[in-house]
Amino acid sequence: MNRVSRNRNGPSTLALNVRGRPKTLLLGACLLFTAHLHADFMAEGYIQESKGNHAKANTFFTQACDKGVMAGCYNLGFSYAKGLGLKQNFTKANEFYANACDGGYMEGCFSQGLSYDLGRGVQQDIGSANALYSRACEGGELAGCLNLGLSYDQGRGVKQSHAKANNLYLKACEGGYSKGCYNLGVSHDEGRGLQQSFSLANGFYTRACNGGEMAGCLSLGLAHDEGRGVKKNIGKANEFYAQACDGGLAKGCYNLGFSYDQGLGFKQNYSKASEFYSQACSGGDSISCFNLGVLYEKGRGLEQSHSNANTFYAKVCASGVREGCYSMGVSHSKGLGLNRDYAKARENFSRACDAGHIKSCYNLGFSYDQGLGLERDYTRANALFSIACDGGYLDGCFNLGLYYASGVGVERDMSRAKGLFGKACEGGDQDGCDNFRRLEDDGVK
Repeated sequence: MNRVSRNRNGPSTLALNVRGRPKTLLLGACLLFTAHLHADFMAEGYIQESKGNHAKANTFFTQACDKGVMAGCYNLGFSYAKGLGLKQNFTKANEFYANACDGGYMEGCFSQGLSYDLGRGVQQDIGSANALYSRACEGGELAGCLNLGLSYDQGRGVKQSHAKANNLYLKACEGGYSKGCYNLGVSHDEGRGLQQSFSLANGFYTRACNGGEMAGCLSLGLAHDEGRGVKKNIGKANEFYAQACDGGLAKGCYNLGFSYDQGLGFKQNYSKASEFYSQACSGGDSISCFNLGVLYEKGRGLEQSHSNANTFYAKVCASGVREGCYSMGVSHSKGLGLNRDYAKARENFSRACDAGHIKSCYNLGFSYDQGLGLERDYTRANALFSIACDGGYLDGCFNLGLYYASGVGVERDMSRAKGLFGKACEGGDQDGCDNFRRLEDDGVK
């Protein structure tokens, strides 16, 4: 079980559109009476929405839109996009977003850009998305600055430029948009478009965290965990992990669970670890789900249950976590919490092996070597033991050595066998050492 690593990929998600807020419609006392009436449509729409009466709210937003209140048009677009009181229809949503944008309501420009970016209700067109993000950014919609920055960061529809991305992140950050501060922190952390500085990175992570961007809190935790730009302090790291977890970030819960699991800054407590792993797993963190399976399998902090362990292993295997597939393979091969089934064991080992899990390659080779539920196939076993050996799994080297020494599945080659036994021996395999010495005594070169 491993600590979540620092996010080396930088900003990876788009800012998403949100419902227009009533504050955008607060009008000065000097405005004309008709303007107040239009504002009343919006105010009543928000009241109905707060009560869950989306259909009634949309009626008021429609009246406001018809009277030229662009926030009403935007909110109608949002209702169509989310299916709130109306049948979901991205095409209609985009029509209202465009209307709002043309009327100078920048959230409409941003949301229309997001539609082009994701291909929702329109053909995907990153160039058009960037143009709309730019318009929104210039009009003060900071989410547009962030998403345009992401496009420059990743070279999506524009020539890649980390420097331009960072300028846009800075504009968003200075305007109070915490995601911009976080992304700028990542740029300083990794030295993308500017000189690497862990200290400056942590400064922007702090601004992001204080502004409610939980990824900033997580990154501050990792900085204290690893001593990057600050003095290493696992207790302080756990405080930031807890803040991120409380803010709904699954990786924060995972790291907090890991600290309890391993006794890092806390007294080791498997029960507390399971609580935080469970919270993170529910939030979509696959490694936490896997670690819950391990706790169930070992009976640590939870009543031992191979059946419950397999539930989590199967879940994470289906999501692409190779360790989950390996563990399901072991359960099927040994009959742990389910009936022994060598065919399903091989299926899971094969999936994990294909994903680079070396021990699974060895176990798959062992299945072919022993003929577990199928005919023996020494040639395939040899190939899989070779993969395992090359990946540093010593049993693979030892078994491959036996194959070359006996000429099973390969042409007999005592020199090659000796080298493989020697490799196993260097890794601490006593049987490998014994066989190496025997061949050495026999004069094998």
